[in-house]
Amino acid sequence: GINYSSDLTKNLNFWKELNYEVKKDYPNAFFVGENFDGHAYHVAPFYEGFDSLFDFYSYFNLTSIASYFYNNGSTGSYAGAHAASFSGQWNSSATPYSANSDSDLKGSKTKSIKYGSGWNLAGVFDTNNKYRTGGQSANSTNGYEMINGAFTSNHDIARNINRVVGNKYDLNGLTAQGELTSGNYTKALSYSTLVEISQLMLPGLTWIYYGDELGMTGNFPSGKDADSPYADLAYRQPMKWSADGVVGDGSMTTGYGISGSDTVVEWDAINKSSLVADAAAQVADENSHYNILANFAKAKNSDQALINGLYTPYYTDITNSDAQKAVLSFTRTLGDASYRVVVNFGNSSVSLATGGEVVASYNGGSAASVPAKSAVLVKIAGGDIPTPRGEDVTYTVTGMPGWITDNDCVIFAWAWGGTAGQGKWINLTYTSDTSATFVAGDNIECFLLARCVKGTTQPNWKTTGDAAGRVYNQTNNITVTPGVTSYVCAQWKEYNPS
Repeated sequence: GINYSSDLTKNLNFWKELNYEVKKDYPNAFFVGENFDGHAYHVAPFYEGFDSLFDFYSYFNLTSIASYFYNNGSTGSYAGAHAASFSGQWNSSATPYSANSDSDLKGSKTKSIKYGSGWNLAGVFDTNNKYRTGGQSANSTNGYEMINGAFTSNHDIARNINRVVGNKYDLNGLTAQGELTSGNYTKALSYSTLVEISQLMLPGLTWIYYGDELGMTGNFPSGKDADSPYADLAYRQPMKWSADGVVGDGSMTTGYGISGSDTVVEWDAINKSSLVADAAAQVADENSHYNILANFAKAKNSDQALINGLYTPYYTDITNSDAQKAVLSFTRTLGDASYRVVVNFGNSSVSLATGGEVVASYNGGSAASVPAKSAVLVKIAGGDIPTPRGEDVTYTVTGMPGWITDNDCVIFAWAWGGTAGQGKWINLTYTSDTSATFVAGDNIECFLLARCVKGTTQPNWKTTGDAAGRVYNQTNNITVTPGVTSYVCAQWKEYNPS
C-alpha cells in the first residue's frame, strides 16, 4: 500500500509554514493542491496547509454513478452506485473512517489523521473543514472555510463523458473509460451533463476542464488504450474553437506531435464531427451544452450560499428507495438563504414537495418534479446575500489578555480583503483593559491583531530588534463573517520577523 504517514507530518508542516509566510505579504494568495487520490481521508489532512484541494473523491464517485445508470445497472460486482448513499442520506451513521483500520497507512498513523467520518459527501466535507479550521464543523451560519475543488475532468485522467460510457468495474466503481461513438454520444452527453451540474452545485469552486463545456470527448486513437505510450494525450486534444479550424489560420486551433514517435494529437472522430459544435456556435445557442452549464455557473456565482454554504442531504419527499438510488438531492444553506439541488440519474420522474423558485434547470427539471436525466436548482428560502458595498463599520474585539499592553506596547489590527486590499494596518481604540474597537470596510475578509513595540505608529512585519514598527506578538487569522462585527481575540502567539 501507499505509505501516507511516514512523511505526512513533515509535509503538512512545510505547507502550513509556506501558506502562513506567503499570506503575511500577500494575504489574498490562494493555495490549491492536487493529491492524486480518490481516497478522501488520505487527502483531507492536507487542508491544514492548503485553502483548496482537487476533489477526486467526487469525480470518481459521480462518474461511477452516472455510468451505472447509463449501463442500466449492468456493472458486474459494482452494485453500490446509489446517489443517496453517496450524498450522505443512507449511510450517515455508518462506521466512520479510522486511520487505525486503514491498511494503506504505516507508522504513526494517528498523529496526522485526526478526523474521520462516514463514506459520503456530508462526512467528507465536514472532515475537510475540520482540518482547515483545527477541528470546527461547518454550520449554516458560517458555512465552510475549506474551499472544495470539484472538477469536471483534467489533463491526467479521462474526460467524464468517456467515463460515463465505461463498462469495466470493480467493487469500488468504474475502472476504465469507454469510447464515444455517433451511436452513444447523445445519451452519454446527458449523463455527463448531470455529473457536471452536480459538481457545479457542490461547495467551493468548480474547475471546468477546457472542452468539457462543449461536450468534447477523449477517445484513444485506434489500437491504443490507457496503458499505451502517450495515452494521456487523448485527454489533451485541441480546444474546438472553430469547426473548420486548422493550425495557423487564426482560429486558435492547435495540434502537435511527439518527437521520436508516430503520435499526433488531434481531434478524435467525435470531436471532428458536428455532434460537438464549436465554441462560437455554442455560445450563440441558448440551448447548447455550454449555456446549460453557464446557467448553473452563473447561479452559483450569484449567492454565497451556493459557494460556501452548508451542504446537507435532503430526501424528505423522495421516499421510494429506487428513486433515492438514482437521485442526488441536497440543500445549500448560508444564513437565511437556502437552495435545493436535485439531480436525477434515473429513468423515472421524481415528484418534489419543497416548492420554491427555479433558478436553473436542465431537461425539464422544475420545483414540482424532476424528470428522468434532468436537474434543477430551486431557491427555497431567503434572498441573495447582499454584495458587500465596502462601507465602514465598527468591529469590536474582546477577550484580549491584560499583558499585551505591558511596557506601553501598542496594538494594531491588520485587515485584508475587500476595501483593505492586500493588507492594511488600522489603529485600535480601547474600550476597556481587554476590549477595543477598530473601523474597517464591511467587506474585509480577515484580520488579526498585532502587539507592537512602544512608540509604533506604523507596524512593519520585517522590522527586527526593538525599533519602532517591530511586531512582538499576534493572534491567528480571524475570518470575518458578513454581518458579524464582534470577535474574541484571546489566543496570542510570538511573532519572529524573517
